[in-house]
Amino acid sequence: MRRVLFGLLFFLLSSANSWAQSCKINGQVVDAATGESLPGATVFINSLQGGVTDARGHFTFQELAAGPHQLQISFVGYQKQILSVLLKADTALSLKVKLLPVQEQLEALVIEASVEKTSYSSNLTSVTYLKPEDIQKSVGILGETDLIKTLQLKPGVQSGSEGNSGFYVRGGQSDQNLVLLDGVSIYNPSHLFGMFSVFNSDLLEDVSLYKGSFPARFGGRLSSVLDIGLKEGSLEEFKGSGGVGLISSRLTLEGPLVKDKLSLMVSGRRTYFDAITRSINKSMADDPDYQPIPDYYFYDLNAKLFFKPGKDDEFSFTFYQGNDKFYFNDKRFAFDFIWGNKAGILQWRHLFSERFNGKFSLSATKYDYQIRNNIENISQTAGSGIFDLNAAADFALEAGKGHYITFGAALSRHSFNLLRIQEQENADAVIKSSNSDKVPAYESAVYVSDEWEISDRVGVEGGLRLTGFSALHKNFVGLEPRMSLRWQAARRMALKASFSQAYQYVHLVNSSATSLPTSFWYPSNKDIRPQLATQYALGLDTRLSDTWKFSNELYYRDMLRQIDFDNGAEMYGNPNVTEDLIFGKGWAYGNEFYLEKVKGKTTGWIGYTLSWTWRKFDEINGGNPFMAAHDRRHDISIVARHQLSKRLEASITWVYGSGSLTTLPPGRFYVQGQQATLSKIVPLYTERNNFQIPAYHRMDAGLIYKLKPRWGEAELSLGVYNAYNRRNVYFMYFERLPQEKSKELKLVARQVSLFPVLPSVSFNYKF
Repeated sequence: MRRVLFGLLFFLLSSANSWAQSCKINGQVVDAATGESLPGATVFINSLQGGVTDARGHFTFQELAAGPHQLQISFVGYQKQILSVLLKADTALSLKVKLLPVQEQLEALVIEASVEKTSYSSNLTSVTYLKPEDIQKSVGILGETDLIKTLQLKPGVQSGSEGNSGFYVRGGQSDQNLVLLDGVSIYNPSHLFGMFSVFNSDLLEDVSLYKGSFPARFGGRLSSVLDIGLKEGSLEEFKGSGGVGLISSRLTLEGPLVKDKLSLMVSGRRTYFDAITRSINKSMADDPDYQPIPDYYFYDLNAKLFFKPGKDDEFSFTFYQGNDKFYFNDKRFAFDFIWGNKAGILQWRHLFSERFNGKFSLSATKYDYQIRNNIENISQTAGSGIFDLNAAADFALEAGKGHYITFGAALSRHSFNLLRIQEQENADAVIKSSNSDKVPAYESAVYVSDEWEISDRVGVEGGLRLTGFSALHKNFVGLEPRMSLRWQAARRMALKASFSQAYQYVHLVNSSATSLPTSFWYPSNKDIRPQLATQYALGLDTRLSDTWKFSNELYYRDMLRQIDFDNGAEMYGNPNVTEDLIFGKGWAYGNEFYLEKVKGKTTGWIGYTLSWTWRKFDEINGGNPFMAAHDRRHDISIVARHQLSKRLEASITWVYGSGSLTTLPPGRFYVQGQQATLSKIVPLYTERNNFQIPAYHRMDAGLIYKLKPRWGEAELSLGVYNAYNRRNVYFMYFERLPQEKSKELKLVARQVSLFPVLPSVSFNYKF
C-alpha cells in the first residue's frame, strides 16, 4: 500500500509539473513547390484543438504541455501532412510546413467552393472573404473576370448601373469605400468608365471586404474596406501564367532572383479595342459619309519584389500603374481623355520576439485625369487629381492567454489638384483660365485594439482610433470606437453584435448625371465638414453541416454631413463648383441572408438583401426625406457550379435587383422666343429620385474545360453574359416626336441598354 501511495503521489507531482510547463508552437504553411504562403489551411493538434492559418499562412498554439504532440495540416488541392513533435519544458517551437500539391483530383471530386474562414469562430461581424478561384470561375463581360463584380454577388454589396464595377455597401456612396492594394489606397479602381476593375485575378493572394465593422487599424472611409493582398513571387522556381480573351491579354512572370531569399513578380494586361477600331476606320477611309469610331484602350502593370533575408524579417515592394485612354481625331474635332492610377508601397515586417511583431510601410498613390479637345482652332483643357504620401507602423502583441493586441500609427500628406480649366485660340491667346492651386492636407491616426477570448464561448474585439485632419487653415479631430462581441451558442454557431464609428475627411465631388471619371476629390474645411457614420449590426453565423453554412445579419447605419449638389447645379466647367454643394444626412438599414454549399460536386451560394437607403437635405424636396438613387429594396444572387467530370466544370449565375431611382421631369413648359430658333422647352422638376426604372435581372452561364499540355496547365473558358438577352436600363432620356398639324408637343421616354447576349471565349494557362 505504501508503494502504491508513493507511486500515486509521484504521478500527481510529475503531472502537475508537466502542466505548469507552458510551451508554444509557431508555424507557417507554404506551397512546397513555390514557397508561397497558404492562407486558410486547416491545422489541428492532437485531433482536438484546431483552426485556420491567417492571411500569410501563419498559425499559433499556446499553453501546451511538454511532451509529444501530433499536428495535422491540410489544405484543398494539397496532400495532407501529419507531423509528430516533442516539446521540451518552457520552449517555443517554430515550424515551416511545406505541403505538396495534389497532382490528380480525387475520384470523389470533393472540392471547396471558398476560403474556409470559420466565420462562426471570429469575433468580427460583416466580413466577406474571396479567394482567386471564386473570381476566375465567374463569367464576366466578354470573358473578363472581375473581382468587384464577383463581390457584387455577395449580400450587402450592390452595383451601380449595368456593367458598372463601382460598388455600394449598406447605403453608402461608392467613394465611401476604402480600396487597398497590398496596403496602398487606389482612388479609382475601375476601367472603361466603370465596367471593369483594375485588379488582375492572377496576382491575388486573399481578398477581404469589411462592411462597416472593420478593425481599428482601418479608417478614412465610412462604408467599407476592401483589403486586397497580392501573392509574393515564387522563391523556389520560375513560373508564369496568363490568358488571351476577346478584348484583352495578360501575362504574369515570377521566380527567384536568389533562391529562397529574393523573388520578383511582374504582370501586364492590355486591351486591343484600339487595334480593332483603327482597322475598321482604315477600311472605311474612302467613304465620305463614314463617321470614324473613337479609339480606346486600357492597361495595367504590376510588379512585386519580395526579400526574406532571415526568419525574422521580410521586405516587399509593390508597384501598380494603370491608365485608360479614349481619343478621337478628325479634320474638325479632336478629343483626348486620359485617366489612371499609380501606386507603390515599401513594407518591412519584423519579428521582435515570439509574441511581438511589427510592420513598417512607406507608400505613395496618385490618381488624375486630363481632358483635351480642339474645335475649329479653339482648344480646351481640363483636369484634376490627388496625390498622397503615407507612412505607417503597425504592431501585434500576444499579451497573454486569450489576448491579442494590435496598435499603430499612420500619417498621410494629401495634395489635391482641383479642377483646372483653360481655353486657348490658335494655341496662343488664352481666352479663359481657371487653375486652382494644389491644396495640401494632412491626415493622421493612432489606434489600439484588443482581441480577447474571454472564455470558450465568449469573445470580444474592442478598438479605439483617434484621427486628425488639417487643411485650408482648419483642423479636425475625431474619435472612432469599434466593438464586436461573439457568443458561441454551439460548437458551430455564433451570435454576434457590433458597433462602430468612422470619419471621412476627403470627399469625392461627383455629378450623378455622368458616368465619366471626371469627379474630383476635395478636403474637409470650414465649409465642408467631415462625414461621420455610425453602424450597429446583429448577426448569426453557423455551419449547418460539413457541406452547408448559413449567416443572417441585421444592420442600421446613420450618416451625417452627406454631400450632394443643389438643384440645377453644374459641375463641369464651373470653377466655383463647391459653392453649389449642399449637406444633409442619410440612414440605411436592412437584413442580409447568405446560404453556401462549400463541398461536393455542386457548390455555390444564394444571397439575399432586403434594404432601405434614405437621404434628407433641407434644400431638396422641401426638406422631406427621399430614397437615395442607389436604394435597392431587393437584391438576389444565385451562383451554382457543378463538376461534370475531372476536366469539365459548368457554372450558372442569376442576379435580380429592384430598379434603381432617377429624377425625371413630370412636366415641361414651352418658352416662345421672338424667333422660332430661339424657342425652347424647359423641363419642370419637382421631387428628387421620383422615378423607379425597371428591375435589373440577368443570367450568365459558363463552361471551363481543363487541358493537359506537357508544359503546364491550361483551360478553355466559354461564357455567355446576359444569356436570355434582358435589355436592362443603362440610362433614360426623352425624345421629342414630330409635331402634327395641331402642333401639340409630344415627348416619349426612351431607355438605353448596353449589353445584349454576349458570348465569350478565353484561353488561360500556367507554366
